[in-house]
Amino acid sequence: MGSWRSANYEFCCEAGRLSSLRSNLGPGLPLSGRSGLRRPRMYNPVEMTTPAALLSEEEVRRYRAAALRLEEQFREENARLEKLGWETARAAAELLRGKFQAGRVAVFGSLIHPGLFHRWSDVDVAAWGIAPDAIWRAIGAAMDLDAPIPVNLVVVESARPSIRAVIEAEGVDV
Repeated sequence: MGSWRSANYEFCCEAGRLSSLRSNLGPGLPLSGRSGLRRPRMYNPVEMTTPAALLSEEEVRRYRAAALRLEEQFREENARLEKLGWETARAAAELLRGKFQAGRVAVFGSLIHPGLFHRWSDVDVAAWGIAPDAIWRAIGAAMDLDAPIPVNLVVVESARPSIRAVIEAEGVDV
């Protein structure tokens, strides 16, 4: 069979879905524009892989070596991001102390737990002593901080008691 696209097309034709789909749509109408019609189910374009029990020892060895390399790359990337996260937290603390007179700034969440900070993490920062009329500006300034990692600011005085308890228990001052 050629590519996965031709295999997918042949499967759709065999199942009769493509022709019935076209007849339901009418000329030139998009799939999403008609109520009651669903988009066709997408099939995995990757061919079926060999079960692990059928791999040769050499294939298993190569797989394990590649998996270890990939795991090491993830560890290195996460360590780099964790360092960048702390730099971002310090920049946020400087901003909050300087512009919004925060009395105390602490980091909590995944950044304070080694190995948990990853590419989808944000920097969770808690601040005490920001004036009530400046809270939204402080949150906006923290979010707009020119940093590669997003900052999530919690003003402790206005936080829910459950969040406040976590911050008090695990927060690390910066």
